[in-house]
Amino acid sequence: MRLRVEMSGAQRFVLNLRYPEWAAEGYELTVNGRPVKQKAKPGSYISVNRKWRSGDEVRFVLRQSLHSEPIPGDSTLRAYFYGPVVLSSVLEDKEEIPVIVADDVTDVSALVKCTDKKRLRFETLTAQPVQKELIPYYEVGGRRMMVYFQHFPETTWKEHIQDQIVQSLGTVDRGVKERPGLAVLRETDMPAVLVETAFITNKDDVQLLMNQKDEFARAIARGVTDYVAKKEGGDD
Repeated sequence: MRLRVEMSGAQRFVLNLRYPEWAAEGYELTVNGRPVKQKAKPGSYISVNRKWRSGDEVRFVLRQSLHSEPIPGDSTLRAYFYGPVVLSSVLEDKEEIPVIVADDVTDVSALVKCTDKKRLRFETLTAQPVQKELIPYYEVGGRRMMVYFQHFPETTWKEHIQDQIVQSLGTVDRGVKERPGLAVLRETDMPAVLVETAFITNKDDVQLLMNQKDEFARAIARGVTDYVAKKEGGDD
């Protein structure tokens, strides 16, 4: 931004320049080509108090950066911005709503990357079931899109369900695998998990399936409620 002072005579006054919160990486301010340093925090004003003369020129540059902001009351539901520009993701008509997997929702550089700075194109890095391109909201038009992404920690209900089954039924802990290509996980409007309780080719597993199917169901339910309780408690 450039400002040029036009006045009939010299006069002292304070010029207040808005220093928005999105400019967390700083600013450059010069008056007649000379740097001006002021102690100010993003979200406040930079005040330049001097005797101004006609022809004085102010150059003010705000450094834009990628950042996210949550909705009030839920730090896991966040929108992404580049400077003041709201970013959004275009969705196909029947496309599943993607989520972002992250233990630290504030570490934006680990979650989104810039692919074209001039055109303001970005891409998610940890989204499920697929990575999504982010573009300025003003370019979306009437297309189906989303602005706010739900964020889930890497240790989610999947691990809680697995832990409950292993602890309750003594099955082998084979870990959790990401299989976003499966239709049962892909063709859904919400985050989903496919639980393989046991193997019918294993005689011991067959007995578990025949005699303790209710306990399997209870273990799955406890895994989900364990996750919800931990999330609401603020541990994730």
